Amino acid sequence: MRRTLQVLNGLGPQESISVYEFPYDHPYFGQIFLAGLLSLTGYPQSLRPSLDSTEKSIPMLYEIPRLVMGILAIIDTLLLFKIADIRYGRRVAFISSTLFAVIPVTWFLRMILLENIMLPFLLSSILLLVYISNPKSGYPNSEIHDTKRRNIIIVLTSGILFGLACFTKESAVILMPLLIYLIITGRPFDHSRFNRARTVAIWLIPVIIISLIWPIYAVAVNQFDDWLTGVLYQAGRDEKGMQMALSSLFEIDPVFVILSGAAIILNIIDIIVFKRRDLLLIFWCLPYFLFLLFVGGAVKYFHFIILLPVLSIYIAILIIFISKSFRLRKLTVTPFVVVGAVAFVGLISTTAMISSNLTSVFFEMYSSIVHTLPTKDNSQNIVTLVGKHYAREFYWIPKYVFGQDVEFVVVDPILFPKDALKTEKVLLLLDKSLVTQIKDKEKQDDYIERLGVLYRNSTLKNRFNENWTQSYLASIYPYSSFDSLLGKIGRLDIRSNY
Repeated sequence: MRRTLQVLNGLGPQESISVYEFPYDHPYFGQIFLAGLLSLTGYPQSLRPSLDSTEKSIPMLYEIPRLVMGILAIIDTLLLFKIADIRYGRRVAFISSTLFAVIPVTWFLRMILLENIMLPFLLSSILLLVYISNPKSGYPNSEIHDTKRRNIIIVLTSGILFGLACFTKESAVILMPLLIYLIITGRPFDHSRFNRARTVAIWLIPVIIISLIWPIYAVAVNQFDDWLTGVLYQAGRDEKGMQMALSSLFEIDPVFVILSGAAIILNIIDIIVFKRRDLLLIFWCLPYFLFLLFVGGAVKYFHFIILLPVLSIYIAILIIFISKSFRLRKLTVTPFVVVGAVAFVGLISTTAMISSNLTSVFFEMYSSIVHTLPTKDNSQNIVTLVGKHYAREFYWIPKYVFGQDVEFVVVDPILFPKDALKTEKVLLLLDKSLVTQIKDKEKQDDYIERLGVLYRNSTLKNRFNENWTQSYLASIYPYSSFDSLLGKIGRLDIRSNY
C-alpha cells in the first residue's frame, strides 16, 4: 500500500532508498495495477479522510484495498474452476473450487499481498494453455490455418499474462517449466519438435520482454548495482526457513496440509506404479518448492499461495478416488459427502476467524501516531519515525493521505544508521522487547546504545497493549493460527522528543 499510494501521488513506482533500505526488492506491476484499480474509485480522496475523524478514516482506507483483494480471490476461484473443468472434468472442478473458496488456509488470499495480485494473471495464463491443449477446444467448422492462427494469438496472450505475473513478483519465473510443459504436451499442437519449439519461443517472447522492464529501468537510471543488491538481498534473507513456514501452514489449516500430502503421494503413485503422464502437480509444485527451500530467503506462509490452486485440484481428485474405493467395498460414500464435510469444517473455522476483532487496537495505534505527528507547516516539522520493520506500516497514511512530513528509519543491528538522524524531531515506536534491551545496561550493542539516547530524551505519549482476542482462545483451533498469521506486536510505546 505504501508503494501504491506513492504511484497514486505521481511519484512513480520505484521507491527511494531513503524510505526502504533495499528498494529494488520486487518489480513494479503490483503497485501499478493496484493503483490503477484504486484510482477508478477516486481513492483516497473519495473516502474524504480527515484528521478530525481518524478513527473512521483509517479503517476505511484499508477496507477498499481489501475489497479489491476479495474480488481478485473470487476471480481466482472462477479461473481454478475452468482449469479443472477443462483438464479433469466438472466434478473435480466443483470440488476443488469449493475447497478453494472455504478452507481456512485461503483466508490470507484477502490480504494485500503481491502473491494475491499475481495469482489471477498466473491462473489466466495457465487457463489459456490448458484450453488450447484440450482436443475439444477447436471450432468444428474452422480451417486448420485459422485454428493455428487462433492458437498463436492465445499463446501470445498467455505469455503476456505470465510476463505480467513475473513483473508483479519475480518468483513467478520459477513456474516457467509448468507452462512450457503445457505447451509441449498440448495435443492440438503440431507434434513435430520444430513446431513445438517454435510455439514455446512465441510464448517466451512477451515473457522475456515484460520481465526485462525492471532491470532495464535500473540500468537506464544508473542504479543497476542497487537493483542487483536488492535482488540478492531478497534471495539471501534468512529470517524464517522452510520448516517454520510449513509449521505455520499446519497450524493455520492442518486438514488442508494433511490432504495435500496425501494428494501428492497419490499422484506420485499414479506416475510410478500406473505410468500415468499427468505431471501437472510435479511441474507446478516441485520447482517452486525447491526454489523456496534453497533460494527463497525469508520464507513465509503466504509464499505458498501460488500452490493452493493446484493442491485444491489434486485434493479433489483424492476425494473422488477415496469415494470410488469405498464403492468397491459396497459402502455408499459419494465425493460430495466428503467435500461437504471438509467444506463445513472449513467454513465454520473461517467464519470463526473473520468474526474475531483483530484490528481495533491496531487502528487505535495508527490514529494515535497520526495525531502525535505535527501538521505540515514548514520544514521544521519533519519527523522521523523510528521502529522495527513492522512500524513502517504506520508510514503511508500520514505521508501520502494526510500530507504530514514524516520519514522512517528501521531499528536493526545492521541497517540502523551510524550517523545522526536527518531530523531533530523523532517519534519512537518501541515494543516491549526493544524497551527491555534499552534498559538492560549490562549487554548492549552500539545501535541499542544510540537508541537508548533517543529513548531517554523522549517522553511517553501513549501505550497500547494489543489484544487480538480472548487469551484463553490462543490455544484453541482455529484461533491458535493468529500468531502465525498476524505476528502480534504485543505492547507498543509511542514516544516523542517534541
